[in-house]
Amino acid sequence: RLAVCTVLLAALPIYGLAFRLFTANHYYSVGVALMNLQQPYAALPAFSDAIARNPFLSEYRQYRANVFAMTLDLSKRFAPALGDRSTPRTDFERAQDDFKFVQIHNPNHALLAQDRGQFYYTLAMRHLNQVQQTPNQAFLYNQLATENFAQAKQCFIQALRLDPVNPSTYALLTNMALLRHDYQEAQHWINL
Repeated sequence: RLAVCTVLLAALPIYGLAFRLFTANHYYSVGVALMNLQQPYAALPAFSDAIARNPFLSEYRQYRANVFAMTLDLSKRFAPALGDRSTPRTDFERAQDDFKFVQIHNPNHALLAQDRGQFYYTLAMRHLNQVQQTPNQAFLYNQLATENFAQAKQCFIQALRLDPVNPSTYALLTNMALLRHDYQEAQHWINL
């Protein structure tokens, strides 16, 4: 009896760890299901719960970063359900932190470079929309859009080095060239 109790007590930490990993995967699956239902704001806390239970799996952080790129709330607020620990942050800052974590743990991840490029592309397009809505600040928003397009291009080129056959990368690079009216560069990306 003593041996059985000793074995059971020794196995408790293993069972606890297995339970944490199981529940982390459960919350990740809930987040993915909510994203499939087009509910990104409901999915974010589920991804954060998955990360809290298994902070080492970079896939959870990459998916959450993509959702932050979708919601892209640029107002600073403190939201522990979104992974904030002590200070208010924007969705941009939260996504950057998640992307940085994935980059550190998986530096040659082609999809990560693609996702980061799409993140900057989305932000640049948002700035271009601001140009039309606030003409008195057009210079500022044009400059921000240009900077974010440059970041997006850099990420897309890195993605192409890692995965040269992804057609969406070429399409986004072509679209950015067309937005700048650089038809020669657009044709270059089309020809590749």
